[in-house]
Order: sequence, then C-alpha cells, then structure tokens
Amino acid sequence: MDGLLRLMGVPAEVAHYGHSYLATWLLGGPLVFGFFAVEATFRAAGDTRTPFLMLAGSVIVSIVLDPLLIAGVGPFPRLGVEGAALASVMVRGGGFLLGIVIALRRVIRAGLSIWEFTGEGTQQT
Repeated sequence: MDGLLRLMGVPAEVAHYGHSYLATWLLGGPLVFGFFAVEATFRAAGDTRTPFLMLAGSVIVSIVLDPLLIAGVGPFPRLGVEGAALASVMVRGGGFLLGIVIALRRVIRAGLSIWEFTGEGTQQT
C-alpha cells in the first residue's frame, strides 16, 4: 500500500494517514461491499424506499459516530483517521446486517422458502 501511495506522489506525512485509514477500511471492506450489495438488491427488486432509508440512516449515524471516534469524545477512544475508517465500516456493516434482517423478514412474512431464491435447480414446491 505504501508503494501505491508513493507512486501517486503522496507526501510521506499524508501517506501515513492514508495507510492508517486504508488498513482499517480494507479489513471491513466485505461489510461495506455487503451494504451496497443489499441496497442494490432492494433496488433491483423494485424497492427504492428501503435502500434510501438505509442510506439516510447510515449518513445520520456517521455524522454522530465519526466525531466521537475521531476526537475521542466521552467514553470513546481518540482514534484519529483510523476512527473515521472504523466509523465507516461499523455503519456500513450495521446497515448490511439490517438489510439482511429486513430481507429475511420479508421472505418469512410472504410465506416463502429461502430456497426459492437460490436458483431453478433448488426450488421447493
């Protein structure tokens, strides 16, 4: 990662912050990807309201959580740039889990089997 930042011409003192942010963010990358995949799945199914509310909620939580983890307000540790990355991962990860719960509740409420969504060869009748 350091080589990439040097190749981009990032000054060393800034590269240190970039490395800290990316190291934390990339560990949580699958959760961030999952959040956007769940949002896209809702939109593909014709539901644009749920992903909008999920994204709006995640922005509000980020507005609150970012300063707490960056500056170390109250009982939260001062994490600086790593706190910004951690807040992003936590918010997106929480949104991912919330999206999965919403989707599963809709499947159960509709009286469908989860197997009906795994492809033609595994559908239950």
